[in-house]
Amino acid sequence: WNCCAWGIPLPEESCSPHTGRASMHSMSRVSQQGRWSVEQAPSSGRGTGGRPLPRGKAARRTKTAAAQGDASYPGFPTMLEQRRSQVTGAPIRVVQLPEVGILGGGGGLLGLPFEELVGARVLLLDETNDISSVYIAHDPGRLTRCYWDVVTVMDPLLPREGSLGFLGFGGGTAAVLAHKYWPDRDMEAWEYDKEVIEVARPHLGVAELEQAPTGALVVTCGDAFGARSAVEGGFAGLFVDLFAASHLLPQLEEEATWAAWLAALRPGGRLLANLGGGDPSDEEGMLKTRSAFVALAAACDLEMTVLEDDGTTMARNVMVLTGPPPDKGAWTQALPPELHHLTEGWVDPMHQ
Repeated sequence: WNCCAWGIPLPEESCSPHTGRASMHSMSRVSQQGRWSVEQAPSSGRGTGGRPLPRGKAARRTKTAAAQGDASYPGFPTMLEQRRSQVTGAPIRVVQLPEVGILGGGGGLLGLPFEELVGARVLLLDETNDISSVYIAHDPGRLTRCYWDVVTVMDPLLPREGSLGFLGFGGGTAAVLAHKYWPDRDMEAWEYDKEVIEVARPHLGVAELEQAPTGALVVTCGDAFGARSAVEGGFAGLFVDLFAASHLLPQLEEEATWAAWLAALRPGGRLLANLGGGDPSDEEGMLKTRSAFVALAAACDLEMTVLEDDGTTMARNVMVLTGPPPDKGAWTQALPPELHHLTEGWVDPMHQ
């Protein structure tokens, strides 16, 4: 999802990467008053990599609207907090989308109605305004109809003992979803950018996960490629979602990287990887996805299942699950009914 490209109005400072942000380093919430900009820049043509992907339409330019405070204009977003990354220097923003319709005209996003995002808090990590995490405070763990949802179907395929690890935590959308359906599974997460963790705790449900009585989350600010990204006895499962500037990190194109993570699994454990690559117009991104896929396939000796790109919202990113192909009937039966559709579309690349 991309806020500006799809006509979701953001505070003026969010839509312009060159606007001064005096409060960017503030640790307190930022209250935005005055004008809100809905003037959109044309699409850059770049893919969104590890984030849900737009359909590739060029953005439309709209007019600028004035708002005199949030209460007067309940249909406009609210900036909850903004900072600047101490790692990349890019802006980090948490925006509360309104509880009423975002835009009129029956528009859609990723084939979804805008109602899917009504009332959500979204995390924006750079000037692209790509949505990197989604959290709905009044309904935590609501399915997003995007790639994060796939994490919810891992648990029945994993060893009963052991934690679920997240390499590339972001704002924690996948962890919130996993905890809703499998609240007894302990979770460990690694995120390189401390500022991302700090905004996710109060605004995106991460603090509640860290304080959960069961299945508590432990977040480490550190390098997912380092020796610390391991747990005693091995992970039951790993979810890998590592991107920078909308592209896969280069380490994911190396077989040794995947081999090290697979070795960090306990017997019977599985790794789920988001390899991006959902935008055919992004040649660089597609090449990186292909290279990472080859590296992962070599590391797991082709023992993997792939979410087939069937044109649905879910399949816009290349998702790979290691281990033997699941028994679909048993897998589906072990899941709540609302997750049954997530077992569709998985194929064994050795038999395609």
